[in-house]
Amino acid sequence: MEIYRTEKNETLYDVANRFTASPVKLAIDNEIENPRRLAEGRELLIQMPTRTYIAKRGDTLERIALRFGVDEERLKAQNTELSGGGLYQGQPLYIKTSSPIYGMGAANGYLFAGYTYDNLMRAMPYLNYVTVCCAVSEGGRMTMLFDDTEALTEAKRYGKIPLLRIYAKDRPRSIDSDFLDSAVILAKGRGYEGITLGGTAISPADGLEIRQRLMLHDLLLFVERELDVNTPCTDYADGTVLTYDKLHLSDIPSFADGEERALRSYADRCTVDTAFLELSPFALAGDKYVEKSRAYSVADRNHGSFNYDPVTKLLTGTIGRGRRERPLISESLENTKSKLELIGELGFMGIAFDIMRAPLNELLIFSNMFKTHPSTRRGPICNPPN
Repeated sequence: MEIYRTEKNETLYDVANRFTASPVKLAIDNEIENPRRLAEGRELLIQMPTRTYIAKRGDTLERIALRFGVDEERLKAQNTELSGGGLYQGQPLYIKTSSPIYGMGAANGYLFAGYTYDNLMRAMPYLNYVTVCCAVSEGGRMTMLFDDTEALTEAKRYGKIPLLRIYAKDRPRSIDSDFLDSAVILAKGRGYEGITLGGTAISPADGLEIRQRLMLHDLLLFVERELDVNTPCTDYADGTVLTYDKLHLSDIPSFADGEERALRSYADRCTVDTAFLELSPFALAGDKYVEKSRAYSVADRNHGSFNYDPVTKLLTGTIGRGRRERPLISESLENTKSKLELIGELGFMGIAFDIMRAPLNELLIFSNMFKTHPSTRRGPICNPPN
């Protein structure tokens, strides 16, 4: 797996030739609409599985390692026959360039009103949990926002754990018994295996009581919380979705001093083995947020350009033309990869994302870096595409 940044006037076919890869697969993996127009500096995910290379005259291990971007010692470890002697012309070498596996990882996909079946099924191979955001509580009443039958049917067919997300619109200070009773009746009646509470603050004491009550009905408790040092931790929950946006973290001079420090601080204070980090599907264009995939396609059409900052791990650029031109700031693929590395290092549960808007290349990075969490191996196997 490699992250490549395009050069000026480079097409997808040029990139495919560079890596001896399929241009069709590159276009699918990176959701590219026009392979002949790529913005300069656009990030592309290149999936490079183990391959065989035949040594040529004049080759050295150092040159081969540099060519494929692998460590020379790692190349030797992958080809044990090299330990007994030198390299000879015609010798087959096995080169593995994919990223290391960081252990188990779980994925929690959010499904909102207006979703499409195709998007749901595209995300299904990566999912462990399907959080259906179709219930809202207001004035003591539960209201369904859309028909969840299809989503529930497919989630169960593929052995995923369906969670009912209930948004407390009037934001009560605490969860009362009537609210909880209504939530349990709705979740059990519809066939969910857990409840996700969003839009309300829950104290640790209330949270423990809520979890104990849900356990009586064999329901999981998931909660959402901001990545904020001043709010109490949610160690009582079966799952905690940390909702934050890198672009909203204040005063970020670098990735290490901003996002990484915030995540390490959370790991120092809280139990992280049930916490999910949110992947943001949006980029900041001017003073508005737009979908990343949409922003990149606009930049491609207009021959735009991007600049990557290795310190902040952000991409900056422009979309549109003339009076409609707007500066663009987006999380880079390198930022996503670094965030996922922290999941492996610190022991976070995995990722949460919007099923309709999640960039496919970010999900591919996740699936390349982590083995599927075993919690949902209860239905037909649905593997990510190779």
